[in-house]
Amino acid sequence: SFVNSLNLTIPQKASLIKMSYSSYDSYDKQIMNEVNSLNISFMDKAKMVKTLGFDEYDKSIINYVDKNYSNINEKTNILKKLGFTVYTYRGRTYVK
Repeated sequence: SFVNSLNLTIPQKASLIKMSYSSYDSYDKQIMNEVNSLNISFMDKAKMVKTLGFDEYDKSIINYVDKNYSNINEKTNILKKLGFTVYTYRGRTYVK
């Protein structure tokens, strides 16, 4: 009731609810349309998507970080901050 009383768009209200209840998926498409329409960087969008619990974009985020950052420590730190599990095995870095 409180969220519905706020002067926000439906996707914004749904985002607030999804932050506490990740299984709430009734408005996922509208939320993603809202996120994609924002004039912010890919990484800012990635932070929003991960905060809201969307896992289906993980591969795209990992590929973006891998392509746009050259330092392995920087890549690892960025991915860890986004909530990914990063580990090294036999000299290679992997992300879960």
